[in-house]
Amino acid sequence: MIYARMFLALVMVASACPDLYAANLLVGRVVDDHQQPISHVTVQSSRVERTVQTDETGAFRVIRTAVEPVAITFSHAGYIPRTIRVDAAADTIAVVLTEQIYPMEGITVTAGRAVEKQTPVPFATIDRAEIQRQYDFGEIPALLETTPNLYAYSDAGGGAGYSYLKIRGFDGRRVPVYINGIPLNDPEDHALYFVDLPDFAETVDNIQVQRGVGNSLYGDAAFGGAVNMLTSPLAQTRRFSAEFGYGGFLQGDSTVGLMRKTSVGFATGLLDNGWSLSGRWVDQYSGGYREESWYDGTAYYLSVGRMDPKMITAFNAYTGPMRTHAAWDG
Repeated sequence: MIYARMFLALVMVASACPDLYAANLLVGRVVDDHQQPISHVTVQSSRVERTVQTDETGAFRVIRTAVEPVAITFSHAGYIPRTIRVDAAADTIAVVLTEQIYPMEGITVTAGRAVEKQTPVPFATIDRAEIQRQYDFGEIPALLETTPNLYAYSDAGGGAGYSYLKIRGFDGRRVPVYINGIPLNDPEDHALYFVDLPDFAETVDNIQVQRGVGNSLYGDAAFGGAVNMLTSPLAQTRRFSAEFGYGGFLQGDSTVGLMRKTSVGFATGLLDNGWSLSGRWVDQYSGGYREESWYDGTAYYLSVGRMDPKMITAFNAYTGPMRTHAAWDG
């Protein structure tokens, strides 16, 4: 009789276990502000059997240690942790986590330009006002010939045609030249050519010449120094220009190496939608100071840009088709 009562008690306890398990089971789902499921969210509390994580659908299930109100914390990298108090009678919950932005220290991106009293390298900066004062015809080396430690020359003896520069005795193969951070030197042999950049100084905002070995940004070929050119920024005002020039070299009572230049430029300024468009066309000719060293070239420049509240996007296109005599061959 005693064994029969014990067996009946065990049966009653066993039949009560599923009901007890169901009462302590808590299931739910975690989503973000856009109702997208978040996986691998940590679900933990001192009143649950063990810490669990959500699956790929954001679902989870935990077993409470007692049928009573319990506080459960949900945490995930990139989201603000959230603690929810769950009633004893609740068996399902829905949780929404908000994305968290972690503040960081400011990041400053700088180009390879020297700063006065900060960069340990001798340099010279030619701003736009100085370029307008010195430049009228020719190529970049002729514009920079007054820079200390820089020597410029050309095959034709004038400002146009094949021209070159040296810094501290090193030729163009050891002097990297950049336009808006883009290398101008030939990638194969590091040779430097300005002949297909006629009248480029008209589209340059400033030029910096660094003398000697300096910033490692320029690579191991920068023994003599480096030249960094920045083109003009987006045009803020509307303008139109047309120019014509004519001249030459005086030799006694005669004129040799006749030169002429014609240019037309425009800029729309900053339009209402944030766009800006500017362009320039140039045709120039030089007879050269030496005999049979003439140069005849045309240049096209087009700049399209857009100014947004936190970003400026610009596209610059430049080409300079030309014909020259064989002055470079003697």
